[in-house]
Amino acid sequence: MDEETFIRVHLDVTKCLNDVIQSFQEFSHTLMCAAQTLCLQELHHFVQMYVQAEKKQLEKQQPLEKDSVHLLRVISTCRQLRFLAPQLNNPDINNNDDFPNIIHMLEEMEDHVLSIVQKMIKHAAQAFLRHYLKKGGEQIQGLTEEIQKQCASLPQTDVGKEIKQIFVNVSYDCVSRMYLDCLIKSKFSRLKRRWGNVGERISEDILSLHNTFTELNVSADQKNHLLQRLSEVLLHTDVDALKITCCAFFRDFPQESEQYVPGLLRWRGVFSERQVREVLDVSREFSLGLKPRHVTSQPLKGLFCCL
Repeated sequence: MDEETFIRVHLDVTKCLNDVIQSFQEFSHTLMCAAQTLCLQELHHFVQMYVQAEKKQLEKQQPLEKDSVHLLRVISTCRQLRFLAPQLNNPDINNNDDFPNIIHMLEEMEDHVLSIVQKMIKHAAQAFLRHYLKKGGEQIQGLTEEIQKQCASLPQTDVGKEIKQIFVNVSYDCVSRMYLDCLIKSKFSRLKRRWGNVGERISEDILSLHNTFTELNVSADQKNHLLQRLSEVLLHTDVDALKITCCAFFRDFPQESEQYVPGLLRWRGVFSERQVREVLDVSREFSLGLKPRHVTSQPLKGLFCCL
């Protein structure tokens, strides 16, 4: 999508309203303030119509067959209109609900469309990963090819770069979680027969994904280090070393730790159920600031102080 098409909606709205305000500014400051109030009301009316029209259009389309670039354009338009609204709002004059209603509608629409984008990414990632982990014969790079194409179709402007950053961060998060979900549901023994060193292959996959997303967005969210950090759990064969890694992970990613670590530890089949429970107990206690009770070796106690 070319730059003009991508930014046309908010650009036209901004120009129209600013022209009105500037024309009144030539007469007096009082008239300009009155014009701002009227323009805010007009923006409120426009946002209502815009949101309704976009929702109606989305409802006509199949859930997973929507144009992702158009969805990103809608998100960008909502964001730009949200940035415009405060410029028209004068708290000393406006005592109605136009401004908060505008912000609420745009934020709600932005979240709604972003959730659709997430579902599309997860669906595509799941389809690829199920085949990749079950039958093989593909390279992990195929998982990100479509995302790279979508990024390439965005305009190379400040607005385009902003929405690209949002899209890449969301994509990285969705792909990371889907990789973990599909991995845990696959059979470790089958992957071992096909790949040999499963931990090494997973590390290679994760590094490839990280490099791709970092190239797309240098300032990738810190939370997207989730997949890299979790891969460390799969590399340990020593229980005490595993405790150190899991304690740090539970501290930095408490919610994700509960979601993925227990399943990953049991999925590998390297440690007994007693050892798994011990690792989880120590990690949870550490994340809560409690003194771990189940540490079995003296060197590990010293290392806890360094985390």
